[in-house]
Amino acid sequence: MALLLLMEIVEIVLSPATHESYLPYLQECIHDYLNRRKKLFPAVLLRPKHHYLSHYCELVYALGCLIRVFSLRFESKHIFFKRCIRASRNFINPTMSLSVRHELHQAYLRSGKDQHCKVNVEGDTDFFMHTYSEEIQQAIGRKLPPGCCDCLKATVNGITYQKGEFVIIRQKSYQVDVEMGRIVLILYDNNEEIYLLVENVRTVFIPQLRVYEVGPKISYECISVKNLASAQSLHGYLLGTHLYVKLRFAIVSGVLVE
Repeated sequence: MALLLLMEIVEIVLSPATHESYLPYLQECIHDYLNRRKKLFPAVLLRPKHHYLSHYCELVYALGCLIRVFSLRFESKHIFFKRCIRASRNFINPTMSLSVRHELHQAYLRSGKDQHCKVNVEGDTDFFMHTYSEEIQQAIGRKLPPGCCDCLKATVNGITYQKGEFVIIRQKSYQVDVEMGRIVLILYDNNEEIYLLVENVRTVFIPQLRVYEVGPKISYECISVKNLASAQSLHGYLLGTHLYVKLRFAIVSGVLVE
């Protein structure tokens, strides 16, 4: 139970957006986890990080979602300086050497920013809607502008969508009533708008595993990537005869804190 609580805490904390009303629930989960940990491991003292964990809700309320203010990116930035000083082996004036190399590197990275494309597609072909079944044609309807193309893979803002993977279409309440769709077609137009034709599937939340079991298809639906409940693209895991999907982070309704 303690492990499941810790998994849920991590999912909520790593969420890029949350609702103010979820903070009391998160605080309750954190206190429950810390109490259970003390009972399970009475000989192991709590670390300072556990005390910091007890203040996460206050930090979220004051600063917004912690995934946007965490320090891991600073650690990644330090790697550049470590590599430079090891490669140069010049310790006479390291601050100047690292400053010059860093600015040159930043100038190189920003030299092609005007050519940066937020949407990249692979394996694109012309899309002929009349070659598909009537059910698919009805799902697409008039949502797509003329001249759309079909592609095997699309990357939008660093997130890659592939056929056969799952996306979260909408969620009515936390952890339950989550509507997922399996990607069937990836379509895009001249305005770099990405549309997904998905199979709406039934999902059942398995609390003891914190995964969603995928059920049979309900219907087809065509939806823009911008209108998804979450931008994350999820992989299905086959265990025996059952297919499961694990969220990367929790999905909350009614975004208030970002």
